[in-house]
Amino acid sequence: MIEDILHRKSPKYDIIIYDNIYTKKFESYFLDLSEHLPQEHLDLYSKSVLSQSCIHNNKWISLPISSVYTILYSNMKYLNKYNKDVPKTWDELIETSKYIVNEEKKINNTNLLGYNGGLNDIELGTCSIYEFIHSCRESYESPFPNLLDNTTINALNLLKRIKNEASSEINKKFVMEEVIFSSIPSLYYDEEVCSVIDCDYYRSFQPVERPIWKTGIFEWDNYSLKFRNHIYEFLYGNKTAAEALQNVIDILKIYNISIHTHDNYVGIIIFILLSIILILIIFSMFIPLFKVFEFYFKIFSYDFWIIYLSGSIVLLYLCFMEYGEISQFKCKLKTAILFFGNYLNQFLFFYELLIYFPLEFKGSKFINDHRLLIIFIYSLINIILIILSLFVPIYSKEIIIDNGKNFKSCRIKDLSGNILNSFLYFMNNINMLLMLYIIFMEWNIQETFIEIKLLSSSVYMNVLLYILLLIFSFIDINNYIFHFIIYEIFYILFIISNYVCLFGSRIILAINKKNKNNEKEKNEDRFFIAENNNKLNHLSSLSNTNSVIQCTNNTIYRYILKYHEKQIESGISNSITETTTTKNTNSIISSF
Repeated sequence: MIEDILHRKSPKYDIIIYDNIYTKKFESYFLDLSEHLPQEHLDLYSKSVLSQSCIHNNKWISLPISSVYTILYSNMKYLNKYNKDVPKTWDELIETSKYIVNEEKKINNTNLLGYNGGLNDIELGTCSIYEFIHSCRESYESPFPNLLDNTTINALNLLKRIKNEASSEINKKFVMEEVIFSSIPSLYYDEEVCSVIDCDYYRSFQPVERPIWKTGIFEWDNYSLKFRNHIYEFLYGNKTAAEALQNVIDILKIYNISIHTHDNYVGIIIFILLSIILILIIFSMFIPLFKVFEFYFKIFSYDFWIIYLSGSIVLLYLCFMEYGEISQFKCKLKTAILFFGNYLNQFLFFYELLIYFPLEFKGSKFINDHRLLIIFIYSLINIILIILSLFVPIYSKEIIIDNGKNFKSCRIKDLSGNILNSFLYFMNNINMLLMLYIIFMEWNIQETFIEIKLLSSSVYMNVLLYILLLIFSFIDINNYIFHFIIYEIFYILFIISNYVCLFGSRIILAINKKNKNNEKEKNEDRFFIAENNNKLNHLSSLSNTNSVIQCTNNTIYRYILKYHEKQIESGISNSITETTTTKNTNSIISSF
């Protein structure tokens, strides 16, 4: 009813009285009282435990009218009958109640209950549990203990033992008439008030507030129900106190992966792997400077290789971003960093493709005369995609798992966001498909024979990973460890596939070359190239035959294939008769 009135913005009521467990729920409808009341008035309540539930998002939402206490009533009839004092400790309660119940059973009174703790399946049950834990603190001044502290565990064990063995002026006026229990502590030090009521008695009360400010995205009713159920699994079931309390903590706790091992070892294992990869990449920055490797890296200047390896470090940073809390800031950056890292990895090789673009191809003159313009356009497109990725409406969503581990995951807000995100991945793949098209045209240019094969492997892998990454963005994964591992694998594969194909392969070739000690082995190298080209020539002949049979009317396909095959023929000629006079002395192939 109250929510309906507030939602309709009805002007009928100026003051609303509600249960403080709904402060967070109603906060958006209420004024900030700190802007309308003097600070000295707010200070009257600031020392009250109830003030914690009056403030939300740094706003004074409400003021407490009164406090409601659960107190222990004793049946004086039976205490007097058996000459027992009112118990002041839980141990005294167990001893007294057991004695009286047993004595009454002797006279056939079996309806007597030694202790009724209010442990029912309504909100009173939650209050009773909190109050009991609060009553077991080490001292009067001690705060409410953490749920997994020994104090809490001992309190629940004691509660189970008991179950088993004993089963302002207006405000001031009401206090003086004992109509309410005031939420203003200072009133119980007022001489006028204390002349009417027993202030010492009321001051001895130890209030505990239900932690409604800690429930996160949960409404209190939902949290309270789960809290009771987990505690009752211990009191009435087979769970241990520690297990039940851990389940209570898991209601609100948001799990994430860290390098600490208190939850699992996945974080530290992946962290060690990432550290090894980082050390490898940093060490790789010096490899092009070694004389034994220098020849295989001369295709680009040293600063270009630094740019390439920087791209790998950027992608590696993306792996480290999966550690800790997944914030909205991280979610906004992840796609942009992925695109940027891959751009740095592939920019050099797009530049290389333009250098070796076939001269016979129609339009090649324009490409060769405007390489810088094309590179600028290519870079501009990538930069636009990176910037657009920052505008995808993505946020960090709390994934709530019933009886499991909650965690945060990046989620796109609406359909338009999903469309924009899919478009960005699509355009990025189109970008790489363009590279594959140029690779196809240059498939058998001798100067870049091996380069092209390795680059195509890297691009194919990136296209596949982008597609899989996009697919997984639409799949709900309800295990935070599995979610972490899946995305770490994707990012690591981006790094490893690019590194092995475009950088590590050169190291392998250099080491392999160093181990060849005689001319016979060098001739075998030369034969290996020719043999592979002959195989490619045979495959191209089959492709040509198929193209005549299946694609006679496909002019574009035949036109492209013509240049693909033409390069094979010229490549074979060069590999047989001019292996020592290739045009680019910096190429890998001339080393054989």
